[in-house]
Amino acid sequence: MIDFARLQVLRSIQHHGSVSEAARVMHLTPSAVSQQVRQLVIDVGVELLERDGRSTRLTSAANVLLGYAHRAARSWEEMLAELHAVDGGEHLAGRLAVCSFATAIPALVAPAATAMITAAAGAATVAIREAGTADSLTLLLQRAADLAVIAAPANPEFDDPRFEQHPLIDDPQDLVVGAQTAFAEFGMCRLADLGREAWIEPHRDQRALIEAACTMDGFVPRFEHQADDWNSVLALVRADMGVCLYPRMAPIDIPGVRRIPLTGTNAPVRRVFTCVRAGSAEQPLITAYRDRLREQAGRTPQGEATPHGTH
Repeated sequence: MIDFARLQVLRSIQHHGSVSEAARVMHLTPSAVSQQVRQLVIDVGVELLERDGRSTRLTSAANVLLGYAHRAARSWEEMLAELHAVDGGEHLAGRLAVCSFATAIPALVAPAATAMITAAAGAATVAIREAGTADSLTLLLQRAADLAVIAAPANPEFDDPRFEQHPLIDDPQDLVVGAQTAFAEFGMCRLADLGREAWIEPHRDQRALIEAACTMDGFVPRFEHQADDWNSVLALVRADMGVCLYPRMAPIDIPGVRRIPLTGTNAPVRRVFTCVRAGSAEQPLITAYRDRLREQAGRTPQGEATPHGTH
């Protein structure tokens, strides 16, 4: 009988691309991870890792085994969903762990949690953790999270057998500039007009969105400054150090910053999804919370931004 925990180690190596990175994320030593793989080799009777220059890679046999491991993980989640539905699924109770990127927490995640806890009359709880998309996927695979709110383009491929994704909301991206810049007087702007501007580089997921949008409009953004925290980004924008794209769902509480809608066929939009482990979507707490998220997304204004306001 194969130990499913060892299969999880192999799945982690596949997800993170190396034994050392899988060990770091799993809080194990590389030798401990290698030992788990060696034991799995004994269980199945075929080699699972092979040398590739100075590194190692999964063998063809390992990829076959991983296909079965993904299907087994999905079946396990489906079994849990059915068990919970039989055991009082109409009455919400228990703990749901949710992770999300920062700007979705006040706009979507926290209000949805409050609504579900209220509906469950306190029998259900929601634990919320801020995490970027890559970290959120790791938390799902480690079972440290049950549902993640993630954003394109960093989301997994839709045919990834480990996850199920569902569209939640399309969040337009507005240009933010200092109030004293020439752009501040514009009612609207095209992304293509910003090719010569200095840019503020935000956190990893937003940078990927900016780079993809600018590439579609024929230029590479010139990042001059970097800040992960949105307040720091906006402070740099206010000081006329550069421009940035900012999610419309997020308010601007710093004076001296102007939000300008972008026009054109390539006006960037951040697609937001819910993501769960494959097979777990019908678990009662997950289903109930996704319903609350969709309700909250329907209340989130995604129309025209106010060009000259600071909010």
